[in-house]
Order: sequence, then structure tokens, then C-alpha cells
Amino acid sequence: MGNDSELSFQAQYILNYMVDKVINSNSLSLVKSNSTTNYSMTAVRSAETEYPAKKISFKYGSEVEENYVFHIVENNIRYGNGEIDMNPTVELGNFVDSMYISLFSDNSFQNTRAVIIKIVMKKDGQTYEAFQAAYMRNN
Repeated sequence: MGNDSELSFQAQYILNYMVDKVINSNSLSLVKSNSTTNYSMTAVRSAETEYPAKKISFKYGSEVEENYVFHIVENNIRYGNGEIDMNPTVELGNFVDSMYISLFSDNSFQNTRAVIIKIVMKKDGQTYEAFQAAYMRNN
């Protein structure tokens, strides 16, 4: 399989998995730009602005440990189910260089109900970008 096909396949698999979890969520609970910096969840964000994210958590229930967590670690994206800032251990995909989140309308991360997730894949100097929109239906 060529790099372009492999990156395309991985990106689509990752995004489909993430969107399935977003759909079953009721809110965005954490967005981290790096290992130490959290974005404010209450500040109003401009629509369609891409915010770099190393870790994103989506709340799906009322308990503190009911979050779907996605985290980029050493070009791998990992998935877990637990507290908002947990370190997931299940590898979801490889060659993930970066991830971005944006909103459909001017809103805060905690109040938004729709997001656009973009991932940038890199392998052997080749880059592939993919994005997908999702609406949180578990409100």
C-alpha cells in the first residue's frame, strides 16, 4: 500500500471512530494544546478557527470518569474511557502529526454541540490532512 493510501485509510478510520464517540457525547470536557496547557472551556471561540490539540475529551455521562479521551503521543493517537485528563493506552492509529478542533459558530468549548476535527498525518515526508464534522446528540 502506498503512503498516500495508507495515510488516507488511517485518517478515515481514526476520524470515524472519533465521530462515533462525539455523537454519543453531551459536551466537550477538555482541550489541551500540549502536555501542560489547557484551553479555557468558557471563553467564546471564533467559528471555524482551528485550535491545535494534543488531547481532547468528550463528556458522555454525569459521572466524573465518563469521558472519551483522545491523546496524541509520539505520532500515535490513543483512546481511553475515564477521567478527562487520563492518559489513554489503546492505540487508535499511527502517523498522526497533529490534531485541530474548531466550532461551527461563535461559542465556548463547553457549550458547543458541534465540532470539526482535523487530523494531519505524516509518513516519510508525505503529509495528508482529513477532517470531519460531528454533532453531539446525547444532550
